Amino acid sequence: VLQFHSIHLPGAILSDLQDHLLLENKGWKNKNGTSILKDENAFEFVKKTVAQMAAAQCCEIHALKLNDTMIASMILIRQDGHYFPWKIAFDEAYSKYSAGNLLLAHVNSLIAENSEFIRLDSLASELNETAKRFWPDPLETSSMVIGIGHNATAKALQIATELRFLANVKLAIKKRLGRSL
Repeated sequence: VLQFHSIHLPGAILSDLQDHLLLENKGWKNKNGTSILKDENAFEFVKKTVAQMAAAQCCEIHALKLNDTMIASMILIRQDGHYFPWKIAFDEAYSKYSAGNLLLAHVNSLIAENSEFIRLDSLASELNETAKRFWPDPLETSSMVIGIGHNATAKALQIATELRFLANVKLAIKKRLGRSL
């Protein structure tokens, strides 16, 4: 039986997050060294961040399951009508069936049906062909800074201020040179 599965409850999200990361680690991201489980710091960051976002009800995990086995999974971040599909993983044994694309299409339809929907950003590189197929129109990009741990708010504000400063410097250089960087 093939079925879509959505997790919204904070405790259940952490369980599905583990399954999601194990699925990601089985494939090409592990071979390329970009799997979250390859980096202990990245793993701790993702685990804490997803837990905090789930507790704030702005994170969910969507999965495509075959006979109760996860074959594609995605973390979806959402806030105030803005949606950010993030960290998709799929079982490469089912790649010829486009399990990841089936999941993306399903989640897209769920988002589009939501009356609060304002904007979706794939968080993907402009070179990502899958993202181009699903979301062909470019959008203005932005940065998201998430503070975790002791003094998190102050740290996040400091980083956000530094990012804004760097963006202003880049804009000034672009104007001075008369071209894009």
